[in-house]
Amino acid sequence: MYINSGNNDTQNKHMMTRRLFLVMGGQLAVFVVLGARIYQLQVKDSERYSRLAFENRLSLRFISPQRGRIFDRNQKLLAVNRQNYQVAIIAEQTQDLEESLRRVGALIEVPERTKRRLMKEIRNASVFDPVLIKENLDWKSFALINFHSAALPGIVPQVGMTRYYPRRNSCVHVVGYVGSANTKEKKLLVSQSPTLARLSDILIGKNGIERVFDQQLRGTPGARRLEVNASGRIIRELERYEGSQGGDITLTIDADLQDMVMERIKGHSAAVVVMDIHNGDILSMSSSPAYDPNKFVLRISHKDWEQLTNDKMVPLLNKAVAGVYPPGSVFKIITSLVALEAGIINSNTRFYCSGRFPLGSHTFHCWKQAGHGWMDVHDALKHSCDVFFYETAKMVGIDKIKDMSVEFGVGQEVNINFPNVKNGLMPSPEWKRRHLNEQWLIGETIITGIGQGYILMNPLQLAVLMARVANGGIKVDPRIIHSIKGTSLTSKKFDKINISAENMKILHNALFSVVNDQGGTAFALADTAPAFAGKTGTAQVRNISSRERASGVIDNDDLPWEYRDHALFTAFGPFDNPRYAIAVVVEHGGSGSKVAAPIARDVYKKVMELYPVANSDIGYMKTAL
Repeated sequence: MYINSGNNDTQNKHMMTRRLFLVMGGQLAVFVVLGARIYQLQVKDSERYSRLAFENRLSLRFISPQRGRIFDRNQKLLAVNRQNYQVAIIAEQTQDLEESLRRVGALIEVPERTKRRLMKEIRNASVFDPVLIKENLDWKSFALINFHSAALPGIVPQVGMTRYYPRRNSCVHVVGYVGSANTKEKKLLVSQSPTLARLSDILIGKNGIERVFDQQLRGTPGARRLEVNASGRIIRELERYEGSQGGDITLTIDADLQDMVMERIKGHSAAVVVMDIHNGDILSMSSSPAYDPNKFVLRISHKDWEQLTNDKMVPLLNKAVAGVYPPGSVFKIITSLVALEAGIINSNTRFYCSGRFPLGSHTFHCWKQAGHGWMDVHDALKHSCDVFFYETAKMVGIDKIKDMSVEFGVGQEVNINFPNVKNGLMPSPEWKRRHLNEQWLIGETIITGIGQGYILMNPLQLAVLMARVANGGIKVDPRIIHSIKGTSLTSKKFDKINISAENMKILHNALFSVVNDQGGTAFALADTAPAFAGKTGTAQVRNISSRERASGVIDNDDLPWEYRDHALFTAFGPFDNPRYAIAVVVEHGGSGSKVAAPIARDVYKKVMELYPVANSDIGYMKTAL
């Protein structure tokens, strides 16, 4: 068989040639694409990629601003900043978060609970934002982290500032404290300042002045531009901008007076307010028991938190503004004024107290079981006779009592820039219909006249009431801020309550007798000079049954703590030239005259020591009256 091998060879050569051209064409196409890409990278986009490479070599890190300081009225520090050695982690700079945390945990203590919390926070944060692992490290631990930083990918040692409260618990309910932002607070922070929200160690106000004036105290963050290597290790700092410190705030509070008051009411669940009756300055706003705010800055332990929240005296509550109590016999001041102003009684009007006041089928009792006998308004206030004020309240009526109460701030919003202030309650027939869907009863008017029933006031309101009494009816409002960023707040001009000078004089003389005349409910305080005036109050927290009255009312000391009466005392002084009003409330203290009044006396002595007021034959009140 004949085979044409020449033709086959020719066909094979053509096929190989075509394949060679295809391969060479493909290679040429690849080289063209690569060349074009190289040209784009090295020539056309050279500037762009050079800039990106340069930026990858740089790291911009923000610096937390120093928070503004808080001073008392005498420029003593209540809140300050100090250095805080920290370690944080940046997710973007490590490929294995758990391994990075394990390595840093080999150098400093990082509990497993903390690691779990950190992993959750890291997942919720941006990958380039630092998340704080631990703060307030000692120098040895901080130096150890820095020494091993090359082997700790994503771990960033940093020096920040932390808040410190040198007065600790004595001013905590006024100053408040700061802490790390929770999820809700971080969202608010992002809307206010995205830069601040990126800081791992930013602290925000949680309570008190720190919370109300948080934005003014924050300041403006700074920044550091750093040169870093491929692993994120800092090579050098190229540029730094420190930012600006937050504004300082000066309060009207006197820190030394606060210390004394807190020591005096130690062991009690109590509140004390001292107020200038002319300009409204709050010299002391104390609430006991208290707590150390520095523990919250450092992330309070579970044990400490449990101890605070389980304490029956509620140390976390600022009782001076958030605690509300029946004013008890202190309210007889209002009942006296409204009856005098309405002309229903005068200085000579007398009612007989037998110890009982029958009304229909019910009998209201005086605190003195045997009664006081014949009483006028002066003696009724001096001896705190309940029956006199039962009779007076019945004749005056609840509407007039409410109208006068509003003028003196009872149950009204307190005009002060402070958090968690409760307004208390001044009841009325309209209020009862609206809230309880019930009709007002005459018996409720009678017990309102002695400060019991639905009526509630906080200690600050009690101080405001006494301040307006002391200054002759000027509607002074309290203030706690003296200046912000060096700018003093201007004093307000206050309106005057339309009350006759003669009736106010009757009231003042009666309040003087409470403290300084034999038989007054606070006569034990009469040795204080210069003399001051005041009113005791004891507010019941339980009902006393007829059976108990027949067998003998159980003494407060024999009752469980939570069933004892509240003890109250309000005062102003010096009597001849009034300048300061004081309100004291001791929860379940038993007796206003035995417990609250001595506290007020000691506080008054300290105020006179710090801010003496000259006695004058033509004092402020004598001029006004």
